Amino acid sequence: MKVLIVEDEHNTLDEIQSLLAQIDRRAVLYTATDAASALTLANEHDFEGAFLDIRLPQMSGMDLADRLLEIEPLMTIVFITAFNNYATEAFERNAIDYLLKPVRPERLAKAYSKMTEKAEENKAEKYLAKKASLDTFGGLRLYCDEEEVEWGRSKNVELFSYLLMQNGKFISKEKICEELWPSLDYERALPNLQVTVHRLRKTLSCFDRKTICIKYKDGYYSLEINTMAYDVYRLEALANEKDPSQLNCIWQIYRGPFLEGKSWIWLETERERLRRIFEQTVIRFSYWQMTQGDHRAVEMNLNAHIKKGLPGDDLIICYLKAVALSDSKSRLDKAYKDIQEQFLKTLDTEISEYVEKAYHTLLKESPFC
Repeated sequence: MKVLIVEDEHNTLDEIQSLLAQIDRRAVLYTATDAASALTLANEHDFEGAFLDIRLPQMSGMDLADRLLEIEPLMTIVFITAFNNYATEAFERNAIDYLLKPVRPERLAKAYSKMTEKAEENKAEKYLAKKASLDTFGGLRLYCDEEEVEWGRSKNVELFSYLLMQNGKFISKEKICEELWPSLDYERALPNLQVTVHRLRKTLSCFDRKTICIKYKDGYYSLEINTMAYDVYRLEALANEKDPSQLNCIWQIYRGPFLEGKSWIWLETERERLRRIFEQTVIRFSYWQMTQGDHRAVEMNLNAHIKKGLPGDDLIICYLKAVALSDSKSRLDKAYKDIQEQFLKTLDTEISEYVEKAYHTLLKESPFC
């Protein structure tokens, strides 16, 4: 076990080093008295764990932890301090323990036991990387080795979804509290956030942290996704595909609205953005299919999609053009009237003039007229 100890008080540093050497004679211990020296060592060695004093010169132990985790995301952190008012910040950084000075040998031994246990888990993660996938269209489903993850409480799902929408950006605790606990002031909402973060991290603990993890830095959280099959990424990549003949998997990717079934206010903008990307992509594919004489498949797929919700005008027109190719005025009339009825029933509004004009143009130009 390779461990870094960072402490600016030489007597405390020597004491901790001596105690750890007694606890585990096989441990390889490195020491530093400041953050700069610690970072130099971290770039030279693969540390599995670190004991960090919180009050250090030039850079706090909290900030040092953030930097160390950037170098080695699987490093396990234990904080050491003479003050007990840093516990919340420590666990926001996913520290496994928090020791108060003077450090008692039995508490240090317990913290080291946690560290070695976590290090063994991390080694297994490195060599037995678990297959991960995330589906968000038609609902939220996260899979670890093809087994669906259990979310537990609904706030876990909401926090995960909110951070997911930020695409890796760091969001302040204040902003998250405002969005997820709007009825509470910040001081009352913050403990709820901290508890939810802790629970969510436990939910995600089945994954390698290089696959998916919650990061914390200077009062900001982010959700980082790396080696994971994520349906939004697949949709966005497909939308950039120049060859429309390669878009045939669009219907397998988009199985319904983004995070379907959730009604959070902050969700709507992203849901609409992704719906537009999907519809623009499927329209390109559908027109290509029609040039290949496959208008029946276009009609069937678009009709099924229209029945699930309220599509954009361009997709409706694409559908009506596919129906018009069937050379049946009665089928075109019925398709148009069904959509009219759907809009009236769902939104209590008429279909747009743009669609209506396109429909009448189709009536004039179609061969059955």
